Amino acid sequence: MIDIIYGIVYTTVYVILCKVFMETFMQKRAMLSRGYSFLLLAVLVGGDFLLSVLLADNILMKMIIIILFTSVIMWCYFEQRLLLISICVFVFQGLALVVDYISMLAIRKILEMMQEGQLETPVISMFMGILSQMVLFFIVLQIRRYFSKNSGGMLTEMGWTRFIVLPVFTIISITAMLANFDMADISEQQKSVLLCIALGILAMNIFVFYLIYDIIEREVQITENKMILERVKNETGMYQQIWENYDLQRKREHEYKSQLSVIATLAQKREFDELNHYLEKFSDEIAHRMDAIDTNNVIVNAILNTKWWEARQKGITFVFKVNDLSNLRIGEEDIVIILSNLLNNAIEACEKCENKTLKLKFIKEKEDVIISVINTYGEKPIMSGGKYKTNKKDALRHGFGIRNVKETVEKYGGTCVFKHDEQLFQCSILISE
Repeated sequence: MIDIIYGIVYTTVYVILCKVFMETFMQKRAMLSRGYSFLLLAVLVGGDFLLSVLLADNILMKMIIIILFTSVIMWCYFEQRLLLISICVFVFQGLALVVDYISMLAIRKILEMMQEGQLETPVISMFMGILSQMVLFFIVLQIRRYFSKNSGGMLTEMGWTRFIVLPVFTIISITAMLANFDMADISEQQKSVLLCIALGILAMNIFVFYLIYDIIEREVQITENKMILERVKNETGMYQQIWENYDLQRKREHEYKSQLSVIATLAQKREFDELNHYLEKFSDEIAHRMDAIDTNNVIVNAILNTKWWEARQKGITFVFKVNDLSNLRIGEEDIVIILSNLLNNAIEACEKCENKTLKLKFIKEKEDVIISVINTYGEKPIMSGGKYKTNKKDALRHGFGIRNVKETVEKYGGTCVFKHDEQLFQCSILISE
């Protein structure tokens, strides 16, 4: 009976590790429900176990059929071509065999007190299988650590170091159990207890792994939601400013009509001194109200002129260099995300220092779009793990601007670099069209 239970548990662990390995390189099908996922894994565990029992005498045939059966089930689980899934399953199976072989050699060296015959007993074989699965789990974790593009990237190097302490401790513990217990002298009940302990530790490792990754996935989702809200906030604020400028322009048109009527009346009455005085005043007012920046791109014009007026009202020297941006490949929403985040951050930084200077370069040269924003700052930028962090009090609701800019630039295959020195903060963007 214990052999059957052990076989089912061993097969379950094998299937879970295979799934963890494949999740490193593939995405789960989007429409796959949680219940259907468990059903597929249960079918895979049952099928692999039955194949292992029925084909126990023909190892080669057993391996081939298990690989084919596992590939079909994984194809139902992952959104990838069957051929690639089969290759991935084959690689995992080969890795499992290599780990089994190396583990057996290593344990023979470690357990010098045991004779070779003792290693062939059923109980020792079960312990060896558990130890092999634990080593395989550790290796799969390392593969996921360095190759996964999913939520695993949220763990820092220190986080990974702390996380792998548990698998390493488990491997040492199982090895110590084998080295310090003479399986020939203990009862069957004691052997069963030791096996249950070893299996429990292995199951705990897998449980902790999924618990941590579930937490990480939730954090990723929360972060993505915050970034989306930040984008919507920036876009809404910018479009609101654009609409206010448009509404102001309509009011100005009405004022200009009234002022032209006054000019016409003064001219008809030949009150030339009053007319000259009024024209001088009117000309100064027009000069102050005219848009200062024209790039032949409506969205860019609206953003830059809005921020130019904002900077001017806050006493910030705004120096800019632009050219014809009429045929930009960058979408309007993405232009808003890039410029509004960069200029908002730059203006906020300039407000906190005495030398308020902001320089913008937004030009298109042949097939390249170059955006550069340089500004002075008062509070030194905060960096953690090679990344800039917000210095605002409510850090949970802020600090996504730079990340939004980077993701938007990367969407177009561009590069985005942030750096600072003792006086200036700079962002440089290059997008090839």
